[in-house]
Amino acid sequence: MADVDWSAGRTFLIVYHRHLVLRVLVQRSSSPSYDVIEHNIDKLILRDNNHQMEVTSRPPQLNHRPPHSTPRLTLIENTPILVTCISVGGSPTPTIDIFLKRRNISGNAVLRSVVSQLRGDTKSYRRILREVHQPSSVGEKVMAEDDGSSVTCEGSVTGFKPIRVDAFLEVRYAPKIECQSTERRLGDVNVYIGCLVKAKPHPYEMFWIVDDVGRKVLVNDDATDAAAAAANMWSAANTLNGPSTSVQLYFHHVTASDFRHYRLVVANEVSTSVAEVFLKESWF
Repeated sequence: MADVDWSAGRTFLIVYHRHLVLRVLVQRSSSPSYDVIEHNIDKLILRDNNHQMEVTSRPPQLNHRPPHSTPRLTLIENTPILVTCISVGGSPTPTIDIFLKRRNISGNAVLRSVVSQLRGDTKSYRRILREVHQPSSVGEKVMAEDDGSSVTCEGSVTGFKPIRVDAFLEVRYAPKIECQSTERRLGDVNVYIGCLVKAKPHPYEMFWIVDDVGRKVLVNDDATDAAAAAANMWSAANTLNGPSTSVQLYFHHVTASDFRHYRLVVANEVSTSVAEVFLKESWF
């Protein structure tokens, strides 16, 4: 099916080919030919170079059913995003951009365009395949704060509405420990020092080193070792929102030897982290 557009003294056919809308320039000659000068992107593909995921988007007029949920791309903190954005179709040549949290990171990409004729028809219109790569040498590295954000591929052809395809980032990172030293008086009872732990995935091991010879107090351990029990210490943890956990080291009764530094060791599948915190003596 086609309509005729007589604009600018030239003959154009508005061709509805399958699910594409094409604006075709008709060349008047003894051997008629047709040259497509405008048509939108057929489909836009966002693909992970490590083959974790692939998601496709099409123009709204194609009645393409979007995915039920946005795909997730899992990365380790401080590693580069390695994705390929592919535009199939589009004339003039589409422009492709990649965004991380709405910030254009295409400047770190290598752009490659491939033009090929559609199978079985060399005169009607062309298919354009364009790939954008994020190479590891200059790729945009993700951090823990990028967890839950999105990476977006956007393709656009002049005169048509841009097409976008998204994937959520799931960033896994080593435990991050924030501690605040505490001041207490000699003889105080039920005293604790504490730290806030953020880790993804959740830690599988947490313990305190409570002296210079390496004695341990395990977190949430009902059968803590005899040395720790003799030191009148025990530890507990409470899971807060999301990846956060509050960890405390408790003292039944504060003695002079308790005023010292303590180390919290936290391990998850990414790495192991250590932080130091002090119990200080207050003179007021």
